[in-house]
Parts: sequence; structure tokens; C-alpha cells
Amino acid sequence: MSEDSGQKVEELRSDINLKIIENRHKLKQADEFYLKKHESHTRERIAYLFVRGYFLLFVLVIVGVPLYNFLTVRELKSQELAINLNDILLTFSSIVGSALGFVIGYYFKAKE
Repeated sequence: MSEDSGQKVEELRSDINLKIIENRHKLKQADEFYLKKHESHTRERIAYLFVRGYFLLFVLVIVGVPLYNFLTVRELKSQELAINLNDILLTFSSIVGSALGFVIGYYFKAKE
């Protein structure tokens, strides 16, 4: 009886070890899938937030500079304090536009 029970115990241990190895492999695959999905979702959120913020600032500059110029000229009667919209847009796009290009490039990067 001890030989049969010893053999059965060894068979059970072998089966259990095989199942543990299979489950570890499945768990590793599930983790890799989740990480890839999570990375993609995070990349998407960062890109959307940055693009929305860029265009919001762009609209604020386009609306704010003429409004500032109008109020400055009307209240202070001075053209010297007026801001040139073209210069501001050029500066804004050169500073923030390069960061926007980086974020969009990060979002659309090739997936390995």
C-alpha cells in the first residue's frame, strides 16, 4: 500500500507542478496584455489633454490680445502698450508647438 500511495502522491505532485507552471505562464501573458492596454490608454489621455490645452490657449491668445489692445487703447489712450498679435502667435506656436509635436509623436509611435 505504501508503494501505491507513494506513487500516487508523486503523480499528484507532478500534476500540481505542471498546473502551477501553466497558470504562471497564463498570468504572465495576462499581465503583459494589461500593461500594453494600460500604456496605450495613458498615452491617449495625455495626447488628448495636451491637444485640448494647446487649442484652448491658442483661442485665449487670439481673443485675449485684441481685447487687451482694445481696452489699453481705450482706457490709456496709448498705442505704445498695444501687443502685436502676429508676434504673440509666432512666439506661442514656437514654444508650445514643439511640445505638441512631441506629444503627438509619442501618441502615434510605432508599437513593437
